[in-house]
Amino acid sequence: INYGTRTIQIHKCSRLDIPFTKGVFSNKIYVPDLWDNWSPEYRKMIIAHEVTHIQRGDGIAQFLQVIAQIIYFFHPMVWLLNSKVLLFRAMACDDATVAGKKNSSVVYSKLLVEIAENFLHTKMGCPSISALIRQKRNLLNRINYQLQEAIMIQISKKSMAIVLASLISLGMLLSFNYGSAKSVIIPTDFN
Repeated sequence: INYGTRTIQIHKCSRLDIPFTKGVFSNKIYVPDLWDNWSPEYRKMIIAHEVTHIQRGDGIAQFLQVIAQIIYFFHPMVWLLNSKVLLFRAMACDDATVAGKKNSSVVYSKLLVEIAENFLHTKMGCPSISALIRQKRNLLNRINYQLQEAIMIQISKKSMAIVLASLISLGMLLSFNYGSAKSVIIPTDFN
């Protein structure tokens, strides 16, 4: 697949649970076998998400995070911040994936749910229960964020329409009020 000046390769692997990119200067997207079952719309969303990771240089940021964790392995804040940065990085790519597309937040959230279901039903699973819980929580946070964004966009459109209508009404009311006012000449001669 060509994206701008880069050629992106897609590799399917039976041992994967979730799609991802790997490496500092990666141009490869790895997808699970479930790729064949996804609709073209889901595939486009996955590619858009992973290409956003590549374009943003998230591989370099991930490498620097690992270096910080190696140096400050003893500091709990480094571990906490690392998990938050990973989540926010994924959310930023989620936002880029659904940007400007109608109802795409809901469709994308359904895709994340399907990925989570696949993740839970595979035999390979995660190497530990804590990793499984963390993955589930991160996916839930991402889904929750996408659905809240979709709701907020609808609310903001309604709010903007109400505010605009109120301003127009107020402007019209004030223009009628000032337009009908009579001018009075006040004498300035005090003699």
